[in-house]
Amino acid sequence: MEDFSMTFPIISAQTAGILIILQSLLMFWSAFGRRKYKEAFGTGGEQKLEKRIRAHGNLAENAAIFLIVLALLEMGGMSSTSVSYLAGAFIVVRLAHVFGVGILRPGPNLPRVIGTMGTGLLNLTAGGLLINTYGVLLLCPA
Repeated sequence: MEDFSMTFPIISAQTAGILIILQSLLMFWSAFGRRKYKEAFGTGGEQKLEKRIRAHGNLAENAAIFLIVLALLEMGGMSSTSVSYLAGAFIVVRLAHVFGVGILRPGPNLPRVIGTMGTGLLNLTAGGLLINTYGVLLLCPA
């Protein structure tokens, strides 16, 4: 039987710290935009405000589930190097997405595509690793 004793997921915790700071900065940027454009709810058709709100919201939609899977992989014994690469790549693609959605012109642009595709590929990779490593236990419990 495998030993599933857990240690604190330090890399996941550091990643969570970075992402919550980014999330908070985007929240303030969105709130300041609401004040600037005098819109408490919605966007009032103001495209610059919508870009701020989407940059904030999209990170919120994607970061939490990735962090959960990252922590599970780390606690399950994945190498620190692999966890670090996944975490670092996720931070980079999320920053690219913020830049592409929140700062550049609307519509498709390279940072937005890198952010979107990178997030999707990292989510698929992390999920696949989790299932590949531990999924057999769901089908054949000890």
